[in-house]
Amino acid sequence: MSYQQAMQAGDYTGAIAILDQHLQTEPDQPKLWYTKAVAYLSLGQPEAAIIAIDQALRLNPQMAIAQRLAGKAHRQLDDTQRAIEAYKRAARLYLDQQDKANAQICLNQIEQLQPKPTELVSSQTFLAETTAKIERGQYRQALQDLDWLLQLDPNDINILAQRGLLHARCHNHSAALKDFAYAIQVEPNNANLRLQRGEMHLLLGNMDNALADFSALLSLNTVDSLAIYRLRGETYAKTHQYKLAHQDFSQVLTQDPHNADAYQQRGRSNESLGQLTDALSDYRQAAMLYLNQGNSIAAQELQYDIQSLEAQLQGQEKDENEIIRVPIKNWFGGTPTVEVIINGCNRFDMTLDTGASMTCLTKTMAHLLNVIPTRTGHFEVADGRVVEKPIGRIQSIAVDRAKVDNISVSITPTGNVGLLGQNFLCRFDMRVLKDEIEFRHLQ
Repeated sequence: MSYQQAMQAGDYTGAIAILDQHLQTEPDQPKLWYTKAVAYLSLGQPEAAIIAIDQALRLNPQMAIAQRLAGKAHRQLDDTQRAIEAYKRAARLYLDQQDKANAQICLNQIEQLQPKPTELVSSQTFLAETTAKIERGQYRQALQDLDWLLQLDPNDINILAQRGLLHARCHNHSAALKDFAYAIQVEPNNANLRLQRGEMHLLLGNMDNALADFSALLSLNTVDSLAIYRLRGETYAKTHQYKLAHQDFSQVLTQDPHNADAYQQRGRSNESLGQLTDALSDYRQAAMLYLNQGNSIAAQELQYDIQSLEAQLQGQEKDENEIIRVPIKNWFGGTPTVEVIINGCNRFDMTLDTGASMTCLTKTMAHLLNVIPTRTGHFEVADGRVVEKPIGRIQSIAVDRAKVDNISVSITPTGNVGLLGQNFLCRFDMRVLKDEIEFRHLQ
């Protein structure tokens, strides 16, 4: 009997036994873990079901049906908050997959789990329910609710601020500004109102105004600075002021060292600043904290950033190892002189000459190396004359690890220093610095 048949027959214990056999050979199949979770839930064992669901989501974080099952399992355990969170994640995944029907089912479950209002509901409770609608993306219904509440009390600044933020979410620029202008007219010294106005400016893209509000709030000692530093850091990042963003997210982490989002945001600032090692460290810390906090989806999403940075750093390390740095011994006629090794054991000082087509040895060098000329060639010298020089070959010439084997050399009867010419230099990318020369092998 297959596990599918066992499930259809209602033999959930038998199905689990068969699934365990499959999982021994195929532990990376999220469908098997999901089916096992369904079986456990059918047996009234939601704790075991949640363990199996976590395995399925670890393998496939985009598995909406598993998130939905997690909501059901937490609901059986009377863990309303976690059930709502799981249904929210499932709804987002379904919407991403263009599956509006299943997304609506999840939203209906959330609606059922929300506290039910009494007939004489308070404005605070009603406002909380409206906020939940905003979180679900039900902006039109939420706006109707806020309009109704403001008919009861047009000067309620909490409701005005909430409606202003909602207008900002919907990109209703003038309506958002109007609500906050009136709210601040009612209570001009309300710090929380200024914080919400800063959030509104951030949503509307008024970055300078948002920064002004957040910075003014941080100058007050009476406000909780954690949220303000986070919002100002986000604003700085959006305006490409990554050093200032980094400072603000560091301030958040000073106060809340377990803030996964702040580590992630600071990692992005580090990455934008080119500080890849620090960015990688922040991303890893954020991923670990997300996992510890049960947010496996955020942790999984961060893995892509971590893998990308690891690849970049490995590439940089490889590039760094490929660079050959050679100290400049002195300058001769405005060109650098370096030490070279010829035929693996003979050391000479030679001047780099990018204008010379062929490496040139002095007569003394050729004699010491026992270079036997095999032909002659014509070469143009600095004063424009064309001279004839003997040409031979040497086994190798190397500048540190920059080496060329079996290379032709010309021999000059005059001159006190040899010249490294293009038949050596053309094999490398070369960069002349103040005190050293960098060689890199051409790909």
